[in-house]
Amino acid sequence: MNVLDDIKIRNFKEEDFNTVIEILADSFHNKFHALTNLSNERIVQLLKDSGLIDRISFEGYIVGERNNKVQGVMLLKWKKQIRTRKDGFRFFELSPKYGLLNISKFILGLMLLEEELDADECYIEHIAVSSEARGLGVGTMLLDYGKELVRKTPYLNKYTLHVAANNKGAMDLYERLGFHVKKNQSSFLTSLLLKETGWYYMVWFTGRSDV
Repeated sequence: MNVLDDIKIRNFKEEDFNTVIEILADSFHNKFHALTNLSNERIVQLLKDSGLIDRISFEGYIVGERNNKVQGVMLLKWKKQIRTRKDGFRFFELSPKYGLLNISKFILGLMLLEEELDADECYIEHIAVSSEARGLGVGTMLLDYGKELVRKTPYLNKYTLHVAANNKGAMDLYERLGFHVKKNQSSFLTSLLLKETGWYYMVWFTGRSDV
């Protein structure tokens, strides 16, 4: 049996929340540790407590499931998207628990990763796959699901993402799926806070001329 036959792509459900947090904490381990001096367990708890990770489903919040277990997550963003309102970041509650410096750097690091979107753009805020499922096609199927969403949405024409310049494995995957580097970016602050010296902004176009 083809391993891809075991993978199901579906909308996020509220009961997926804890598993999604664990996948994000593991996948972005280096970035979270660059921003804080917290242990892995404390980073997981911070993500749960922060109010920044959505708990309720909306269009564009997608998971990949294999053998009835969530193994990947992708969050898409576009201008006309309707999102469930987040709880909001609880700065004054979190600072005593996790440390003022940790929380301040955490907020600033996330702000640096915010992207201003064009009207015809669908942006991948994040995509992450559990360590046990990497290389099995979960990420590819999540990305293909996003492509199909862009294709069927009349006002969307491009599918975009940022990838760290030193992440060659991810770059190779995106290029195989038709993404092309549109521009190189670098920032002193991202280098200082996230230990990433540069980023590639990559784009996949539908090719439609009616947008």
